Amino acid sequence: MTELIFLTMAIAALGGWIAWNCLSKSVTVWEHEHVLVFRHGKLRGPLAPGKHRLWGRGLEITRLDARWQENVIQGQEFLTADKVPVKVSGLVRFRVADAELNVKASQNAWQTLYSAVQLALRDVVGGLGIEGVLERQADHGAKLKELVAPAAEALGFELDAVVIRDLMISGDLKRVYTQAVTAKQEALAGLEKARGEAAAIRVMANATKAFESNPALLQLRFLQTLENSGGYNHQLFMGPLDPLMSFLNK
Repeated sequence: MTELIFLTMAIAALGGWIAWNCLSKSVTVWEHEHVLVFRHGKLRGPLAPGKHRLWGRGLEITRLDARWQENVIQGQEFLTADKVPVKVSGLVRFRVADAELNVKASQNAWQTLYSAVQLALRDVVGGLGIEGVLERQADHGAKLKELVAPAAEALGFELDAVVIRDLMISGDLKRVYTQAVTAKQEALAGLEKARGEAAAIRVMANATKAFESNPALLQLRFLQTLENSGGYNHQLFMGPLDPLMSFLNK
């Protein structure tokens, strides 16, 4: 009788252990995770960080990383507004903000976001000439983020930044562009030099007019030059010489 009782208890304990393991599931949620619980395909809700014991059949767990991610958008060739081909790669920084929306919105949320960034790169590059694309590369981030943000939000992502990572043109085009930039800088330098010379001529013309209308200024300037002359390279703007000669002959 005693052996029968022990056998019955052992069978009951075994059955309870099997039921415990078959009908329940232990789940540990980390701080950096979003964890969703589904039962027979229906969302039961998210789980907070910590250890949980879930009961019932048909349970499925979906885990999403809640940390910031930085993913590269591989280089793709686009045409600028002036029909110059450039190869552009990008970088997007994001994280999952709404886990439920992220799971339900797309079969592959990251791939959908990837496509949205590619379209944004095409729109930004295609809206500018090659000069604007190359010279304003650091400024494209704000526009790219503005274009991608609606798609990211619809996928349950929080978007931090979208930037151009690399921008490449062919060797021949790069050489031509470098020559054009050099020529432009030389032209600007020549223009600045011409402006300086024009300003110096205006100063001399104004000084000459002042001496013509007021001979005493010429006399004062002559005396100042004589007083300060301690070496070479001193300049004196002179108007008509008659007032000066009359002054010196006194």
